[in-house]
Amino acid sequence: MVTMEHHYRVEIFTAAIDQQLHELNNIFSEQMTELLILSASLNLRDGYRSFNIENICKLAEKFYPEDLLGKADMYPLVDRLLRLVLTLTASTATSERVFSAMKIVKTSLRNRMEDEFLRDYLIVYIEKEIAVTISAEEIIDSFYLIKERRAHLK
Repeated sequence: MVTMEHHYRVEIFTAAIDQQLHELNNIFSEQMTELLILSASLNLRDGYRSFNIENICKLAEKFYPEDLLGKADMYPLVDRLLRLVLTLTASTATSERVFSAMKIVKTSLRNRMEDEFLRDYLIVYIEKEIAVTISAEEIIDSFYLIKERRAHLK
């Protein structure tokens, strides 16, 4: 017993998709298919969801080595643009991390701090691992090297 829905869904629709897939496999070689898949990593729609740095590097190394690699001296603006595109996701993540830290640091009690102090405070807060390695003595010495002080901290 075959229903109309089953007939159209399984026998006609699936057969048509299989035939189109077979034709596409005959038209595009495996290398061309890989090129299309890697090129899809450059799609900027939907908030860079398909953006994949590994695939972009593989695309440059495998398909365009003469065009992209070693040409930074001749085309500095293109090199800068490629570096910007490749580091965009990392810089976006860093920005999100800074805004998350700012929500924690800038409380209602600290709401009136100036931008320069906030920037310095956020750097110390975000880079806790580095800040822990710096001693108070090193900070005092650096403070004295900036200019002569009236008050002595040591």
